[in-house]
Amino acid sequence: MPGDFMRRSILGLALIATALWSSPALAQTNAQLGPLCTSEGTPPDKQIDACNKIIALKVFSGEKLATIYFWRAVGWNKKGDYAKVIADTTEALRLQGGQIALYNMRGSAYYDKGEYDIAIADFNDALRIGPPSGTIFHNRGNAFRSKGEYARAIADYDQAIRLDPKQAYSYQNRGSARQALGDLDGALADINEAIRLDPALPHP
Repeated sequence: MPGDFMRRSILGLALIATALWSSPALAQTNAQLGPLCTSEGTPPDKQIDACNKIIALKVFSGEKLATIYFWRAVGWNKKGDYAKVIADTTEALRLQGGQIALYNMRGSAYYDKGEYDIAIADFNDALRIGPPSGTIFHNRGNAFRSKGEYARAIADYDQAIRLDPKQAYSYQNRGSARQALGDLDGALADINEAIRLDPALPHP
């Protein structure tokens, strides 16, 4: 659906990743694997391969290993393999416990698979952990909107805009939800604001 922009924030796990590669557990010859695995800019196949090789070394456990699984999930997400995103984030949660970025990533994958209720449960867990995040409210709003629960979607977009008032997608999606409820004036105001913030929006 146009405007269903899902935001998969890294939310701090990058800081854990940078600490991994100073660890003596990685031999010098394998040190280049770390940046390949834990960079958003790495092409997905190279990212997944690097993360696979690090996991195979069996030198990390707990929180550090969870971080590798998270970044491999980032690679799977780039490829659109949402089942593997879910598998890796679930394993990371098992290893590490609650992390906003993990719940958000997994919830976004469930959303992309059309499993909106499970996605909402993950976004709920992310919001429960806190702190409040415009990204999570935006994503949960998308899930509610896809279920046809437009009032709840609007409430979440309200929160997303309060926390991140320059995010054009939240205005665009709130406008779509308002249109579905017959609030055409409110919808038009939101779409106009979205265009003002980002004239290059693909579906304004």
